Amino acid sequence: MTRPVALAVIAALVIGCAAGGVQAGALPVPDDHATPGETRHGAAHAARGPIPAAVIREVARRYGITLTKADPLGIRDPSCGHPGRAGRCELDHRIPWGCGGASTADNLWYQDDGDWQRKDRLEHWAERQVRLGHLTVEACQQMFAAPNNWRARYRVVFGADP
Repeated sequence: MTRPVALAVIAALVIGCAAGGVQAGALPVPDDHATPGETRHGAAHAARGPIPAAVIREVARRYGITLTKADPLGIRDPSCGHPGRAGRCELDHRIPWGCGGASTADNLWYQDDGDWQRKDRLEHWAERQVRLGHLTVEACQQMFAAPNNWRARYRVVFGADP
């Protein structure tokens, strides 16, 4: 690769990253720029309706997930598994619904199949702490919002790596 071409490629990558470019599929933690976390108004434990198709398309675009007629949610995208085996990712709320998280593109991401059950465990723990009055809704939201990493919080709460 010639030097001008190499510099052009590097510049394109830098511009793409600065502009919040497309991600490489499902990830173990949400991208802070693509999914900073967004909350909603109303009761933390309100009934949750379906996620609008336009929101799913936007989240898929942000994470480079392919939506098909057979997989309209993108949860069977090749990035959802591990090498050598098919996986299933979860279209996940960065800030959990039970902590007042919104079903918007700024709060949804594709979590790879290696960790979604452990994140769910932490979410259920946090939501229970809110219901018991041991944790405020705002503190619960802060545990998951950017730049916080749910995996670090999991280690604090459960004493083990997720």
